[in-house]
Amino acid sequence: MAAGPLEGRQILIIGGGPIAQLCLRWCIHQRGTVSLMTRSSISRSAALRGGASCVLDCKTSSPEIREHMSTLGVMPDVIIDCTSDASVLSWALGSVADYGRIVLVGDPGEPRDRKFTSDLLLRGLSVCGVHDRCTFNKWTDEAAASVFFSALNSRSFRTDDLVSRTYPSSSICELYETLASRGEMLGLLIDWQNQTESV
Repeated sequence: MAAGPLEGRQILIIGGGPIAQLCLRWCIHQRGTVSLMTRSSISRSAALRGGASCVLDCKTSSPEIREHMSTLGVMPDVIIDCTSDASVLSWALGSVADYGRIVLVGDPGEPRDRKFTSDLLLRGLSVCGVHDRCTFNKWTDEAAASVFFSALNSRSFRTDDLVSRTYPSSSICELYETLASRGEMLGLLIDWQNQTESV
């Protein structure tokens, strides 16, 4: 909803974590053409499996960013920022198409660190922040869950490839150690179906 109608639009998602991956799959489900920008190799692989048309191995602050962006062929109509990097907004304002839209999903912690540029006014851009409480006067928890689970059930919105590792319920401690290590991973799944009596 925050990105507006997506069918036939060029969308660039910045970030490679679980939220970015879900955004990518939702935009593809809505028939957008989606590219993703991340430095994480596991996230780039997941994006390609999820249907990304292009995956850029860079950051918005990379010196080679213009060269990478030229591979898209056109400026994106929508940029979705799923990072916690406050500097991404300024870059996105200069990189989205005229009259384009920037959706802020990631939280840098200090909103005042985000900087607007003259592009916002001179090029007719819009910026929308979203969080789980944003309903756009349409979405209730029940309505969102219905759309999400219907898409999952129809297999047009897939998440099975986002699980980096499955843990039996008896290995919860190991799962938390993995989370604490902050290695490259997307999703960790707890297998509750094969519980043992001791859990």
